[in-house]
Amino acid sequence: KIAKYTERLHQTMQNAPLALLDHTNILVDFSCGFAFHPADSPIIDEIEQQADRVMYEDKARQKKQRALKNIP
Repeated sequence: KIAKYTERLHQTMQNAPLALLDHTNILVDFSCGFAFHPADSPIIDEIEQQADRVMYEDKARQKKQRALKNIP
C-alpha cells in the first residue's frame, strides 16, 4: 500500500514542474525507503538499514527511468 502511495507521489511530481521566481520550471522528485517493525526486523538499527536499502533501490529505479526518457 505504501509503495502505491509513493509511486503516485512520484507520478504527480513528474507531471507538475515547480515554477521558480525567475519563471524557470524545474522538476522535483524524491526517494523514500520504508521498513516495518517487527515484520522487517525487531531491531531498530536493522529497520533503518532496510529502509535505507529500499530508498537506494528507489533511487536506482528512478535513475534508470530518467535515462530511458533522456532526462538528466
